[in-house]
Amino acid sequence: MRTARSLLCPILVLAAMAPSVYGHLSFNLVVDAKGNAYFIDIFQNSLMKVAPDGVASELVDLRSLAPEERLHALAIDADGALYVGGYYLDTIWKVSESGTVSTFFPVPDQTPPVNEILHLAFDASGALYVLEWAYTPMEGQARRFRVLKFSDPGEAPVVLLMSHADDDDFVDFHVGSMAVSADGTVYLSGDHRILKLQEGRKLEFAGNGERGFADGKGTEARFAYPYGMALDADGNLIVAELSGRIRKITPEGVVSTLTGSEERGDLDGTLKEARFEAAFAVAIGPHGRLYIADYAHKKEYRIRIVDDGRVKTVARIPTDGTIRK
Repeated sequence: MRTARSLLCPILVLAAMAPSVYGHLSFNLVVDAKGNAYFIDIFQNSLMKVAPDGVASELVDLRSLAPEERLHALAIDADGALYVGGYYLDTIWKVSESGTVSTFFPVPDQTPPVNEILHLAFDASGALYVLEWAYTPMEGQARRFRVLKFSDPGEAPVVLLMSHADDDDFVDFHVGSMAVSADGTVYLSGDHRILKLQEGRKLEFAGNGERGFADGKGTEARFAYPYGMALDADGNLIVAELSGRIRKITPEGVVSTLTGSEERGDLDGTLKEARFEAAFAVAIGPHGRLYIADYAHKKEYRIRIVDDGRVKTVARIPTDGTIRK
């Protein structure tokens, strides 16, 4: 059994719910066409698989790829292949369904085009989007970041967004996570709001940066630590809040609460009854089923499914590394 190495990260400071939870590491959940859910256990540096029957196993020991660093960025393509990257790393690895690992990029003789990867996502065309740190900020400012689009791993990326110190929208924006729609629209969560990048324009999509709770349209809505996001078949953006709620944002920017409450807990049941400790990621699985990754501090990860108006926990994965191949 492996023991977890210490790591300063968002999950370890959830109790304080400080703004610094954004911009350290991304936590991702993806689901394949068969209903297998995958996430990275950052404490054990392990790519985990949860089968539809709830059986959890280790797919890849990520220490074999980066012994001194932790991989945390995770994406899935249309064919079900997984892609992993990490902080302080300039490599993205591809993982097959069986756990076979290969280098996706940089390709041979290519200068690594990325560094310090936070999040990965694909659009419907197969283009890869990378959210990464850009450079160290001046004292008192949020760290700068970039959104890159790779239509081909061997070609130079298109820079969709480069945050700047003189941009008021980003001076204090601690980016948390990224989602990409089928048509390539990029959504960023962070600092109690959701930003939208579309056709080269940066838009305030939902929330206004003030922590709180309110359903409503656009900047009238309030969020409390929005983090992981996913898009459903209707173009609705589903958002996991570390404060214990799951929110839905329509393409028009109308925000509603799907499930959860400010009262945290470990409770299955109807959408109104269900309680979460710290929902950090969401994914859409087969038949539009919503998967939620929840976390109990220093205890376990929980994979939960919303089906027929009810929330059900299908797997509990201890953070102590006791679940392995």
